[in-house]
Amino acid sequence: HPRGTFLHHNFVCAILNDVFGIQARGGCACAGRYAHDLMGIDNDLARKYEAVLLD
Repeated sequence: HPRGTFLHHNFVCAILNDVFGIQARGGCACAGRYAHDLMGIDNDLARKYEAVLLD
């Protein structure tokens, strides 16, 4: 955001759910490994994605 403000995690979760139909919970990544398995993401690919996101 141009003003340097952040969106509240509950707002982002509501948008993901209501607009895109993606169920999410703020502050919780408990199903991350399960999602990796479903999408065929191994540890090497996960590290590459993480590096891109952190860059």
